[in-house]
Amino acid sequence: MRSLLSCSLATLALLTELTSPVSDKGLLSRHDVREAIVTIRADTAKEHIEVAALVRADGLDYVSGSSGDIDFAWEPGIIAVFHSHPDKGFERPSSVDVRLATGMRIPVYVISVKELWVVRPDGTVEEVKE
Repeated sequence: MRSLLSCSLATLALLTELTSPVSDKGLLSRHDVREAIVTIRADTAKEHIEVAALVRADGLDYVSGSSGDIDFAWEPGIIAVFHSHPDKGFERPSSVDVRLATGMRIPVYVISVKELWVVRPDGTVEEVKE
């Protein structure tokens, strides 16, 4: 009986984690995410490339591509995407960012040289104060 109960609690914890909204405060307090924002800004300042960090509960991975073209395989463990908009005048999230956030039900963060924006899973777009 005890193993069944602990299994049910573990399943409930996993389902809660998968269905709970991700908070800016929680993500932005993670050392790996803060480091990713700095790295993405530095990399896109040197070269005109787009860089993304695919954030999971236990870490993140980087992917990159040429202007406006980043391809990655979707995995259910991805809880947020942070990516660059290196061009001046295009700091805010695009319609593609909105479709990704609403379609995958995750926040999509857009990093420019001086700004950080987020598209919430409901399509709301907001500037994030770092």
